[in-house]
Amino acid sequence: MKIIDSHNHLGDCRVFGCNVTEADLIGAMDRNGVTATVTQPYPGASDEADVHKRIYDLAKKYPGRIYGLASVNPHTMDKAAYFNKMQGYIEGYGFKAIKLHTIGHAVHPQGEDGKTVIQTAVKLGVPLNVHTGPGVPFSLPSLLFPAAKQYPDLKIVLAHSGAGLFAGEAIALAQQYPN
Repeated sequence: MKIIDSHNHLGDCRVFGCNVTEADLIGAMDRNGVTATVTQPYPGASDEADVHKRIYDLAKKYPGRIYGLASVNPHTMDKAAYFNKMQGYIEGYGFKAIKLHTIGHAVHPQGEDGKTVIQTAVKLGVPLNVHTGPGVPFSLPSLLFPAAKQYPDLKIVLAHSGAGLFAGEAIALAQQYPN
């Protein structure tokens, strides 16, 4: 049986105070029988560009086991720079999706920077992975209703599915919008 971990992190995190090395990640996968994982930098990475490169290198070293998820704080640059950076990770590194990290980057999905992340995923034709659950109010699954309606072809992954407390919102969103 194949086990795919759809949400993993690599590198250091100044937001949550943790660090995962390549050896940690591959070791945990091996110990737990995980076939493949979708891996992203933590939102508080001290050097997000370096961590994206490390994920890219790890994916080359372990083809079919590591898939990259691009995660960049949109507050740190203008829309064009954000798009160009994400395009580099998607097209240049072969990453498979974009992360909207509502809590780690303090991004409201309906705010201007949140819309930039969503529109970038739409333009690049990749799924959008959104942190939901811990980090209210920005991480409420219900905040994705407008994006799901406006972009019916955009695949939206509700990371943590509302984390128990807001699971009902995640279910309601999924029931109304199959994307």
